[in-house]
Amino acid sequence: MLDMTNWHVLVVFGLVNFISGYLLSVGALILEEIAFKRYSKPSDLAKMLLFSALKFVGYHQLGVMWRVLGHIQYMQNNNSWGTMTRQSWKDKNEAA
Repeated sequence: MLDMTNWHVLVVFGLVNFISGYLLSVGALILEEIAFKRYSKPSDLAKMLLFSALKFVGYHQLGVMWRVLGHIQYMQNNNSWGTMTRQSWKDKNEAA
């Protein structure tokens, strides 16, 4: 089975996937910086650029796996969490 893989196409596909996702993350950071001026130091912006690159090395794949498993559980009508009831953040004595 591994002999049937065209490794050049696989590497190019992986690089295109990484670069396109990274460009979307960089574009979002640029728009956020223009709109909100959230990062006061250039080192903060550099960290965000580094983290947006590291997102594609495991974390993104893990999130996709959780989404797929969640959809499978939804299709199987697995509601093992039960019903969620609303609760107040305040103490019962304070609410009265």
